[in-house]
Amino acid sequence: MIILKLRVYNIPTISVSTNELVSINLNDIERFEKEGRYTIASIGDDRFKFHFFDLETIESLFLDEGLWLTDRSNVVNLHKVVQYDKKYGNLYFADSTRPASVAKINFKLVEQELTKIGLAKVI
Repeated sequence: MIILKLRVYNIPTISVSTNELVSINLNDIERFEKEGRYTIASIGDDRFKFHFFDLETIESLFLDEGLWLTDRSNVVNLHKVVQYDKKYGNLYFADSTRPASVAKINFKLVEQELTKIGLAKVI
């Protein structure tokens, strides 16, 4: 089992629920997703919005640390995934009620990477 932590990156952002400026740690983020003109970061069911960074940029900056563009609208921290449904391409997180999706073309690559990391159950 490989356990890696992302480097400590504190990112200023705006809480979707309170509309307040907060600083979040990249290690805590489960996924980034595109929502209109914003990029939304999720930590459990808490959501934070960015006016900058597109998903491709996030992946290119942090791919080596486990952040993968799994489909057009999700960059997922693979170290936060606890279960992967390889039949439907859904990624599940311990603290979130919403799964992230994987594009069919990426099903096998995501499965291989999750197996290498060793933290997620592949079903």
